Amino acid sequence: SRVDRRTSRGRRAGGESRPPWSIPEIHAGEGSRFAVCAGHSRARVVMEVARLVRTGLLVGLVGAIIHLTSSVVSPIVPFFVIGLLYFLMQIPGGPGPERTPPLFDEQTLGSGLGFGVAAVQGGRPYMEDMYQVVTFNAEDGTSAGSTSKNGAGLNNTAVSSPAADTLGLLNFFAVYDGHGGKLAAQYVHKHLVPRIVSALEQNVSVEAAALDDGSSVLGKSLREGFLQADEAFIRGAAKLGLSDGSTAIAALLQRNGVLTVANVGDSRCALVRKDGSCVALSSDHKPNRPDEKARVCAAGGWVVHQGCWRVAGDLAVSRAFGDRHLKRYGVCADPELTRFTLGPGDSYLLLATDGLWDVVKEPACGQVLSKCSSALEGAKALCTLALRRGSGDNISVLIIDLNKFAASASLSGCGQRESAPAAAVAAHGAVTKRSATGNGTHG
Repeated sequence: SRVDRRTSRGRRAGGESRPPWSIPEIHAGEGSRFAVCAGHSRARVVMEVARLVRTGLLVGLVGAIIHLTSSVVSPIVPFFVIGLLYFLMQIPGGPGPERTPPLFDEQTLGSGLGFGVAAVQGGRPYMEDMYQVVTFNAEDGTSAGSTSKNGAGLNNTAVSSPAADTLGLLNFFAVYDGHGGKLAAQYVHKHLVPRIVSALEQNVSVEAAALDDGSSVLGKSLREGFLQADEAFIRGAAKLGLSDGSTAIAALLQRNGVLTVANVGDSRCALVRKDGSCVALSSDHKPNRPDEKARVCAAGGWVVHQGCWRVAGDLAVSRAFGDRHLKRYGVCADPELTRFTLGPGDSYLLLATDGLWDVVKEPACGQVLSKCSSALEGAKALCTLALRRGSGDNISVLIIDLNKFAASASLSGCGQRESAPAAAVAAHGAVTKRSATGNGTHG
């Protein structure tokens, strides 16, 4: 993630704060734990041992060459040493960064929606982005994906929840952008949705859902789920002194076409219309955003410019999961919510990390996607454009094809539930942002 930290203490070369294989499992209360599988841990141990052996051989070989040529140094020796070093750096598992193959996937969900995703490591030494797609109450009760081209696996699941069915929830889409390590993104990927569903089950009642469209219940449950997941991660991370963090951009779609976007950090959600226009549905949590700066300062933190605006001269976002050493300075995982009602003119929903948004803005995204015939083609095109424009960050682009959903104008079942309060924010094109911390409405 571009949201790196200025401090170097406790960080390893390449940006990782510790070798992940040294943390097989951390219990963080209430049965939750860090999702680092034993197989992955063993593989990382083997890779790390191989790196140490190769590094040792390299040092020994260089020492031997210097010793043998100490009297008469051949002009070829330096070039030989440099070439050998370069060769060893290219060996998988050798000294140097990890390379994660690009991910391209395309699926059709049980709800009839299709999505495409493209994720590339870019110029970063590690891949710390993740994406997630969840289908609520899938009719077949099994996998959410029915036509995977590349096997989304853990990224695409089905969840059964009576509360979600009461509110007419169809799908949950999210992109996570880790920084200072991968563990925060991995943890949120595994535990955020269960926390949200648990909160929904506690907050939802048939009577409340019948009175309005459930927006207040959904907003409350999202906030509780985000904060509980963050608190659980912080408890576990404190035991090992970890300082991993992650941003998150999530979108929940209901059967009546109401879209609720929850944002923490500087990943972003945007809506692309059939005319090629593109509108942002979230506002980045940058430390220099006036309301965010005021909130950080009120919590005892400060914002300074060191390359970019940073909280306490460290973190380039004002809200994030994890980052436990900055919680006392106002960095939080309190989501900012946006509600929007989809219409027949909407074509694609776009969620992406800042690896895209730093170099490609909404108008360009709209132009690119208007020329693409599928969500996957659009995701690939945006990743390619970001790389061409010089993005050095991890880049993850998740695109949901809304064309078939918008075409089914009946939007069965839930449409008549929309009451006056929901209708007030349902005017097509109006974006209402409700900050969970009372910051009001941002234009």
